[in-house]
Amino acid sequence: MKQRMFWTALFFILLATGMFVRGAHAQKETEQIEPDSQAVEVINGLLGALSLEDEQARWNSLLSVLHPVMLVKDGTDVHPNFKRILGRKIRIIETYPQPAEIEKVERVRIVSGNKHRFGALETDVVDHYYLKQTPDASGFVVIVWTEDGVPKVVSFV
Repeated sequence: MKQRMFWTALFFILLATGMFVRGAHAQKETEQIEPDSQAVEVINGLLGALSLEDEQARWNSLLSVLHPVMLVKDGTDVHPNFKRILGRKIRIIETYPQPAEIEKVERVRIVSGNKHRFGALETDVVDHYYLKQTPDASGFVVIVWTEDGVPKVVSFV
């Protein structure tokens, strides 16, 4: 019994140490930037698509605004995991004004060498577009810029 308690305690100590060390390496720099018109268009496309009643039309219209990591391998549909996540936002989409009203934009840079991870996507910089919602709540859309200079959505929190 004592040996079992020892190994359990050791496991949790190692787990806590690992989380502390990982967190220590993830240094971020955040700066306020002005909204980019292309990114705002993409966000309006996201909100408009999520407002559609027809489910198939909704997913098809999202293909142009979502980053490829959120799509199935051949890029013809939204990945089922992201459909489930975005499905939660569909229920509250009416709390967001359309066109989108941007409260602020933060550019987040990882400066320690660790990158943001969105599935297979790794990046050093993401933009958080904070949207006006209800008076007591706010959501944000995470935008990354592709190599072609096109903004794409990787998250809607």
